[in-house]
Amino acid sequence: MNILYLIDRYFPNDDSFIEEVQTKIIPAKGHHVTIVARTRKFKVLKYKKWNDATLILIPSQIKYLTELKHFLKLKRIVEKEWDIIQIRNDPLFAMLCMHRKFIYQLTHLKAEEFIHSSQKNLFKIAKGCFDLLLRPLIVRRAWCTISISQSMTRYLKEKYGVRNIFDLPMGVPEFERNESKIEQVRNRYNLAGKVVFIYVGTMIKARRLDVLLHAFKRIEGTKAALLMLGDAPNIGDVHWLKNISEDLQLSSVIFIKRVPRSNVPDYIGAADIGLAVTPLTTVNRCMSPTKTLEYLNCETPVLATNIPDQADVITRSQSGVICRFEVSDIAEKMNEMIDHRRELKKMGSDGKRYVREYRNYRRLAMTLIGRYNEMLGS
Repeated sequence: MNILYLIDRYFPNDDSFIEEVQTKIIPAKGHHVTIVARTRKFKVLKYKKWNDATLILIPSQIKYLTELKHFLKLKRIVEKEWDIIQIRNDPLFAMLCMHRKFIYQLTHLKAEEFIHSSQKNLFKIAKGCFDLLLRPLIVRRAWCTISISQSMTRYLKEKYGVRNIFDLPMGVPEFERNESKIEQVRNRYNLAGKVVFIYVGTMIKARRLDVLLHAFKRIEGTKAALLMLGDAPNIGDVHWLKNISEDLQLSSVIFIKRVPRSNVPDYIGAADIGLAVTPLTTVNRCMSPTKTLEYLNCETPVLATNIPDQADVITRSQSGVICRFEVSDIAEKMNEMIDHRRELKKMGSDGKRYVREYRNYRRLAMTLIGRYNEMLGS
């Protein structure tokens, strides 16, 4: 197959699904893959290699305001002979392909997230409204829609009457723990003898991580430590959390700036329990939380709120504990996991076994290729 992917991520980026599945696994099966992405590094259209895929970089200084001449060049690329054209989260790319058969992939409810987490940023609000305005037209015109979870599939069917749709959840690559690097992390932050919780991900205010800090305050005397690994587009959001931590006098909370993707497993591996505690908003309910899978892939059991996809993974694999998004219940479940520390290793092992079997990238890639063949009548 000759496949064109138009993605919403700027290049370079740290999206492991794109890199592992679309630039490695699918090309390795004999398919020709071309990926179009925006860039702020160049002022002219650039052709490069990204692993085993061809990469076309479209210059863009401000997202959605890419120069018209470059979009005209992109239109000529779209006009070529492609067996599959797949667009990820990008209304403008979709509008460019309206005269062709295309697949539209939604990895999260990006428009709603922009509006709800905008913090009165008028550009983000306008951008979210623009996306929402175009979405019904795009998903109804699409050859097929790919959602990220069963919850999102139901949401799109109910809201827009989408019929030809299937869900492709998040997954993880195969890798082995590096015990030496894990030990270095534990030594660096003096974690010996402590039950270590870790949160990995964005620290935007919309994630309500202040609730997590207040819950941790209730268990701090149990020789527990909390690693907060990540950042936020608005650095003020991180400062807000640090100020709360200081006000609560949380001496065992350690904030760590974002690290390269390749180093994240070392930090997760240094922890006893991964935290995927987020409020049950419409956006979050439709997610397929990557971090939950990453925790389990590192053999780290999870304490998580009842987001449907992650709750399903945890329940099926018996790899964690589900809590309500309330300070008291989060703290109670933290204490329960500390009290049953001997069971954590088995929970982590069971979780790793589950995600390696059902959520590994190779399996997801073969599912995607199978769908393509069905659509093409092969």
